[in-house]
Amino acid sequence: MHEIYNRIIQKTQEMGLNGNEIGKLLGLKKSPLTDWKNGKSFPTTEQIIKLCEIFAVSADYILFGNTHCLSNDESILITNFQKLSAVDKQEILNIIEYKIYKSEEKETLSHTNKNLRNNRLA
Repeated sequence: MHEIYNRIIQKTQEMGLNGNEIGKLLGLKKSPLTDWKNGKSFPTTEQIIKLCEIFAVSADYILFGNTHCLSNDESILITNFQKLSAVDKQEILNIIEYKIYKSEEKETLSHTNKNLRNNRLA
């Protein structure tokens, strides 16, 4: 929990917020930070989700410190993907699988051609 608290504090400071402001954003009457720091309470799932929105980070970051952030394009893709019907989502997934397959196929051909050229030169 100490690491989670430290990440929350870091993001709070980066945004120039104080504990009371975080409390208000979470719908609380006072700052939860002291209780979290002292282990008297812990952020609820709803509070973690809200903190992710406030700080524009993933739950992975708050909970585990994973710093992989989505690019703007990735965020837009995910947001738009979530709006699609199940059928449309499956179609997009099929397109992605096809694109990956074609990319791997090109890579394999490129390596094969390179090996053939090297064998001819040897």
